[in-house]
Amino acid sequence: MRALLGISILLGCQHAKTMQAPDAALAADAQAVDTAIPPPDAPATHALWIVFAPGAIHRDLPGLFDCLLGQSSFNVLAREYPGGYGLSWGAAIDASCDSDQYACAVAALASAGHTVGDHDVIEIVVHGYCGGDNNARGDGVAVGSVRVRGANVGDCPGAPSAEERVAVHEAFECAGDWADADCCTGEVNTSCPDDGENFCPDCPCACSQYQADGSYGGYALTCNGHTYLSQRVPASASREYDPTACAPFAHQ
Repeated sequence: MRALLGISILLGCQHAKTMQAPDAALAADAQAVDTAIPPPDAPATHALWIVFAPGAIHRDLPGLFDCLLGQSSFNVLAREYPGGYGLSWGAAIDASCDSDQYACAVAALASAGHTVGDHDVIEIVVHGYCGGDNNARGDGVAVGSVRVRGANVGDCPGAPSAEERVAVHEAFECAGDWADADCCTGEVNTSCPDDGENFCPDCPCACSQYQADGSYGGYALTCNGHTYLSQRVPASASREYDPTACAPFAHQ
């Protein structure tokens, strides 16, 4: 992904996505979603932790993920992918950790009284750019006796609400498949016309519609009296690279 999307670059086992421009605001026709769904079919098995790096803009990511992980289809959909699993909310802290410094993040969480478990997800929110990347393709990194699936999330100073969408995007990829939200963000493969988002190996050119319309798959999620900018994702794992399958999370 890049610009509003974020560049998807393969760096060894890491899937990097670096946005150079602030993300778009909500699409003009974005609708709040409040569709009833059954409760999640299994308990979450791993926790999601947020670490705000120095200077990072603090969006209400705890409120957003409290909604998505407890009241939406997020976990049901993530579990459809091979090796995918559900997440429960952990905590958000401030720490002097930078991009990719997951050992620092684990230590900072421990100092704050939190224990990171094996295959938990840690997002480090970094100041000064808009975009994100994750290391889920390589099943994360080892930190002591645990493996952490990690992601960097830019705080999007020019359009701070985009921090929320990118955080959702990367969390869903960490829990499901490393590229499962890319088509819905407008990324395409290198055989497509170059629109600056040619970094998803399996995304067809039709995925670029979410870059062309300026939405990058964002939609308004209203929950518990607050409205957030969330990320459309495939309605099923079998349609991971089908742009017509991109949809908001179902919400109780």
